[in-house]
Amino acid sequence: MDFRKLTVQPEFVDTTLQIMRVVDNARRWEVIAGSGHLGKTTLLSMLYYYFNEDLETKELFENTRLAKEYPDWEKELNKYIVLHLDFTDFDERTFDKAMRYVNEKMKNLYIRIVQKLFPKGKLYRYDLEKCIDMIEKDVEIEALEWSLRGLLYLCRDSKRTSDSIEDRPVLLIDNIIKLETKAREYNYYPEMEKFLLQLLRFEPDKECAYYFQVGDVDLVRGCWFSGQISYHPDFVAPHSGDECTWLFENIFECYDDCTIKEKMEIVHGNPIEMDQDMLREMKDKHKKNQIEAERVAKEQEEERRRRYAAGLRQGVCMYSPSMGLRSYKMGMFINNLKMVESKLKRLYKDKDEYKEYSDVYSKLQKLDKNNPSGWKEEDTDELIASCVGIRDGWKVSYHNRDYYWEYIDVSDPGNHNYSISDIKAYIKPKKTELKVFYNDCIKYLLENGKEGFVTKISKFDREDVICLWVRRYEFDLLEKFCDKRENDLIDCLPLMAHRRKIAISHDFMDLDTHNGILAKIIYDYFQMIDDESQIDIEKMYDLFVKGWNADLPAGNIFRKDFERASAQAFVMLIDSLNCVLSGKDLSDDSFILSDDREAWGNLGNAKCWNNVRPRKENIEGKLA
Repeated sequence: MDFRKLTVQPEFVDTTLQIMRVVDNARRWEVIAGSGHLGKTTLLSMLYYYFNEDLETKELFENTRLAKEYPDWEKELNKYIVLHLDFTDFDERTFDKAMRYVNEKMKNLYIRIVQKLFPKGKLYRYDLEKCIDMIEKDVEIEALEWSLRGLLYLCRDSKRTSDSIEDRPVLLIDNIIKLETKAREYNYYPEMEKFLLQLLRFEPDKECAYYFQVGDVDLVRGCWFSGQISYHPDFVAPHSGDECTWLFENIFECYDDCTIKEKMEIVHGNPIEMDQDMLREMKDKHKKNQIEAERVAKEQEEERRRRYAAGLRQGVCMYSPSMGLRSYKMGMFINNLKMVESKLKRLYKDKDEYKEYSDVYSKLQKLDKNNPSGWKEEDTDELIASCVGIRDGWKVSYHNRDYYWEYIDVSDPGNHNYSISDIKAYIKPKKTELKVFYNDCIKYLLENGKEGFVTKISKFDREDVICLWVRRYEFDLLEKFCDKRENDLIDCLPLMAHRRKIAISHDFMDLDTHNGILAKIIYDYFQMIDDESQIDIEKMYDLFVKGWNADLPAGNIFRKDFERASAQAFVMLIDSLNCVLSGKDLSDDSFILSDDREAWGNLGNAKCWNNVRPRKENIEGKLA
């Protein structure tokens, strides 16, 4: 239960003294085990509100037993970065799906930390790039195993002033044992055991001040990391591993008759005497809380349905024809339907090879790791050297050299910064023309542009060898340059909107990508059909639209994957598809070619149509 909500209920039982007992035993790694409904999750919620530096919760605790019995109760209040993971809803039937589930959890955690640290200048570019890789991609298992440890170091280093314990984050994990029990139930326990041993392999004394994890004792019995933790029915004994110390405390105890012992150890404090009246009070409280929680959840779902169903106000000017869309129907003038269906059928033939949607992503882009594009690091150095002196005050530099790409910044004297509204342009020159084309293109934009830009060039052959992030004026320059060099270019990214041979997209505020979402749509749809004859573009995108609008059942994969996407991503995907199916180039007034920061920011912060504040000027399209 949420601790803040519990404190205002008349049946609230004050157990806040547990907090100080936790604080007094700061360098401990605690696994809090016990049977269901004894308050383990509530304890984590209480710790979350107490430690979290993003909250101001003095008022929440100042009338509790904690404040009354401990004069220094505020010494740790709201001073830590808190990382919270909840695996209560886990129910995946295969190891691959389990990894996608964990990947999504870690992505959300990384997004929150990046949004927290980056604006404050507490995240170096190198670390930011690693975070973006984690957020943008479906990472490999090895990277996922490292992800939690890396995030702990990142949080610790953002506050480090010394080796004091205050520099370390607080890690709270609820019901991670669910991953093990479901792995046993669905017969992929060996893989899950190996993964969890690596995911949780860190030393709390070095990496975090507090680590608390909860799970039901009856679930823990016999299924916690074979060889790492030994379990006894009445006491879970500590076990020392090679790299870290694991410790179970007999805080809550479980018995075969499912009763609660009259004396219950709470963290490291003295036993709390529990008479029969108190036991009945706790059971009654739990039952009332369950009924109330079900009522609130039902009301929230009904309100959400009403909110989505309300739609947008009639007659308001919109950013694009996709605004307010609640189902997808192809228009009358469809020229490229057979081309798109043929592309999907070719992708479907490799369905058995797709373990996750990132595999579809690679296929869409025809990424060939065995075939270098022809661009090397020394080519970047030569390009940068040749740009010196072209424009006074302008700076050309590389900011990253990763496995796939070489990134180059072109900064103007006004310190051009990348914006979410930048137009993202993809170009594929012929391999024999790659170096000359790229050098000439960068120099042309540098000589004639008004603002700086960012670009990257692939180290491997793929559909989008060159990518540039530019403002509208620079895009017009790029288009002029490409028109002159059209014979050097090859059409790229066939499922994306185009202007001649330039594919066009945008980045999104939720740190996902156009290609990534498209790959996820295709991957999800392939899971729902039995053969390529069932491929239906209209139906596939209708599922995407309804999933985003929460108009599908809660368990539907399209709703699960897209309900929390931004309106920005939604509009981009639908407008691009309409362009692709029509077989026409983007028009000059297309919203995809807009670099309106307010508009893209507005859509990026919207999760449903009612969140979008429509503007009434310079925006095409109206809701009929």
